[in-house]
Amino acid sequence: MRKIGTVSIVVFCLLFAFISLSAVEEVNQLGMHPFYKSRDLKKDDLLKIATEKAEEVKAGFEQAGYVELFDDFIAQLKTADIETIEVNPGDKIDWMIFKKRRKVEVKKDVVWTAKKPFTAYRFVISKEVDEDGKKVRKDYEFIVPKVCGNISLKSTTFTDITIPPPPPPKSNPPICVLKVTPDEILAGQEITLDASGSSDPDGTIASVKFVISKDGATIEEKVLTATPYIYKTKIRKVGTIKIEAIVTDDKGDTAPGTCEKEITVLKRGFLIADLAMLYQADPAWFIPIRIGYMYKFSKSFGIIMLAGVAPVVSGDDENTAILADVTFTYWPNKFFFGVGAGIFHSKRPDHMLILFPGIKDTRFDFIMNTGVQIFPHVSLFLEGRVAFDEFDIIDKTGRIGFGFRLKY
Repeated sequence: MRKIGTVSIVVFCLLFAFISLSAVEEVNQLGMHPFYKSRDLKKDDLLKIATEKAEEVKAGFEQAGYVELFDDFIAQLKTADIETIEVNPGDKIDWMIFKKRRKVEVKKDVVWTAKKPFTAYRFVISKEVDEDGKKVRKDYEFIVPKVCGNISLKSTTFTDITIPPPPPPKSNPPICVLKVTPDEILAGQEITLDASGSSDPDGTIASVKFVISKDGATIEEKVLTATPYIYKTKIRKVGTIKIEAIVTDDKGDTAPGTCEKEITVLKRGFLIADLAMLYQADPAWFIPIRIGYMYKFSKSFGIIMLAGVAPVVSGDDENTAILADVTFTYWPNKFFFGVGAGIFHSKRPDHMLILFPGIKDTRFDFIMNTGVQIFPHVSLFLEGRVAFDEFDIIDKTGRIGFGFRLKY
């Protein structure tokens, strides 16, 4: 009984091996049943086969069980990367289309068993399909022997291209808009920082931080967390001031790049010194030497306070004077105009007191002057002055002069 069982197993194995071998189609010669008659097929002929014999090609795909690939085959063949290869003995081919007595037939599971390789064109047709919930790309490797034009599927490879769920959309950063007014001020004047035009494409603005600095050193910082993101402040530092706005949205993103402006802060107060020549009609010449302080209330209006002496350099009717002046001055541009009052104290000679009994040693003068800036720190000016109670003898006691004013 054991011998009968052993023999049965051997017979079964041999039978299975025979069936397996008989399922493989051995081919050792090409050109006997060509699909496209040509002894030396060209690459351009591949497209002719696909177009001129489209119905026969489709019939072959149907017999092979690949009719769903036919449309992709025709479409992709027009732009496929076609290369020339050698098919070696022992290479397997899934199926091959050929014609026998003008009838399209297909051989499956073909093995090339000749002793020499044959030359063929190779190209790949790809198709994406869904299999078991996965996205799969199938790459079909086709070969077409040059000697017969038999369209053959050599192999198929599978690539899992399942598309992962898309990541959450990336947050867009906010957009910063900064306005600063005015762009030129005097020290201590108020400016307005306005970031109300800022926005966030996919959220809201959470905060705006204003940073005011000069030469890299921070002067002031201010964080606003509520609309309208407008801040008013006064700057007392003089020079070029940088103002930066840092806008942050509700997701913590900040506006990219720079969002900044520069303004100019002008000096308000200046030390000044005058050197002039002053002529009095009686006659006399003085050399006023004054020092003092200029303070601007605005860019165009301010006050000048001066004190000094005015030695007499010519004339017998006057002595060295002591001066103390205050003028209000207007600067529309490089020119300026001033009006004010001053003290002009000098000892009058006795003969002047006899000629003009009403005059005094200390005169309270009405002053008018005008001038122009000729260099950044140097101005040329013209000045006239007369005592308030001497307008009736202005031709004798009125004074007019010119000079240079230094400002720093």
